[in-house]
Parts: sequence; structure tokens; C-alpha cells
Amino acid sequence: VFTTSDCLSEEKREGTLGLLFLTDLKGYDIVLGKFFARGLNAFYGLIAIFPVLAIPLLLGGVTGGEFWRVSFALVNALFFSLSLGILVSALSRDDRKAMGNTFFLLLFVNVVIPLASLIGARAGVAEISAILGWLSPVKTFFAAYEANCSTPALDYWIGLLFTQFLGWTFLIL
Repeated sequence: VFTTSDCLSEEKREGTLGLLFLTDLKGYDIVLGKFFARGLNAFYGLIAIFPVLAIPLLLGGVTGGEFWRVSFALVNALFFSLSLGILVSALSRDDRKAMGNTFFLLLFVNVVIPLASLIGARAGVAEISAILGWLSPVKTFFAAYEANCSTPALDYWIGLLFTQFLGWTFLIL
């Protein structure tokens, strides 16, 4: 929430966004530059956690495939949340509103949508529930373990592709 939700709105508030457009930079150059500059520390922090996540792998608690699927799901969730923060930052001007809106959108995507998907699965609407679940990065975490899904590989890769598509759409917008 704090990484990218205020990066473009800060430039708008300070009046320096127009100065960036005086250079040869295009709009996508500015957005991607802000995205990578702000997200690099978060990505390095995430990479630093991977050896700690590998301890159950060494102890025999999880398989190598599960470890790598969870690792990819974590990187995917980071990309999704950073791109959502960039979108909210581009649409707002106030820093508190940008952070609050990013927080509530991430809360909606990571809590409300999976709960609606779970309720839909229990109610017997499996197709709509599956599609709704793929809109959230949380689905990929559950599908990363073979024991949690009947078709874990399909659910995992489709969920990963859906959230990647949404993340790139947020960056384009």
C-alpha cells in the first residue's frame, strides 16, 4: 500500500509531473520507471524471504514444486498489488485518499472476492465461483498445494494468468 499508492499523485501535488513530460519521456516510461523504482526494494525483500520459505522444503514438509509455485504466487501478488497502487495513484491527487483507496481495493480483491468465490462454491455455482476466484491472487496460493484442489495445476496457472492480465491492465490504464 505504501510503496506505489502515492508515487504519481505525489508528482501531481508537487507540480513536477509536467516537468517530466518536458523531457523525451512518454507516459508509459514514467509509469514503468516509477513502478520499477518503487517496487525494487519490495521485490528484493521478497527474494530475501525465499530461503526462509525453503526450510520446510529441506525438512520434507513440502515438495519442490509446491515451493516454487508459492514463490511464483508471491511474486505475482506483489506485481498485482504494485500495479493496483500505480493505478490508484494515477487517478488521485491526495496521498491519504490514494493509500486508503489502494488498501480497500486490495482488501476487496484479497478478502471479499475469495469469500464470494467460496460461498458460490458451497452454493453449487462452481463455474462462476471458479472464475470469480481467479480474479484474486489468493486463489493461486490455495492452488499451489496439490492437496487443496482437485485440479491444482490448472487452477494455479489460470489464476496466475488472470492476475497477471489484471496487473498489466492496471499498468496500461
